Amino acid sequence: TLTTKPTSTDAYDDTARAANRGKTSASARAGKDDTLALSVWLGAMRVSKSVYGYRKRAKSGKLLEMVELERPLPPHEYETRGVWLDPPVQLRDALVRCGHHYSRGGLHAVEHLLVTLAPVVIACDSADLGCQCTRRKGDEHADRLLLFEKRRGGVGVVEALQPRFRALMDAALARLEGCECAAGCPSCIMMSGCGEYNEGLDKMAGGAILRSLLLGGAMDDSKPS
Repeated sequence: TLTTKPTSTDAYDDTARAANRGKTSASARAGKDDTLALSVWLGAMRVSKSVYGYRKRAKSGKLLEMVELERPLPPHEYETRGVWLDPPVQLRDALVRCGHHYSRGGLHAVEHLLVTLAPVVIACDSADLGCQCTRRKGDEHADRLLLFEKRRGGVGVVEALQPRFRALMDAALARLEGCECAAGCPSCIMMSGCGEYNEGLDKMAGGAILRSLLLGGAMDDSKPS
């Protein structure tokens, strides 16, 4: 396990979450649910997490330095179960044209909402689920809306969630639109334990993604305010 280790009275090495970079691989498509215009897939996944470095922060939280390790630590990998859907490429392209951050900003924000609100639609704990907090260039599933079970092998959470995915997304959109913050806050898209410390989230992009997937709304080419 990784711990937070004080290094001076003014700063500390933040090695716990922000240094973890994970990736997922979907090894099977075991089924689907067509309650949305797009298919919601269910299947086996392999989750891999590696530590590539750490962030040095002041006690105020200000980022002082990002330090990369000469060699990443061996990855921690496990097999589990996941649920996902593939938003249309046209949605991604439209958001990028508008100046939004699609995957790391919009999809990441939506996944936070889905994880947080999963207990509203099924019997589970939000801690049962994880998402792709870190998306690196070239990641196979960077443009995929994806949740996975944190327990090795899975315990049936995503099986219960799949037929309720539309209800979950409805709840996510309602939470997003009901929050009066401008750019995201702990009441909507920010999530405790995020591997990226909630950096780079894009509330407007998250809302546009949810509305498009649920309502089939078209994107225009207006710039974000």
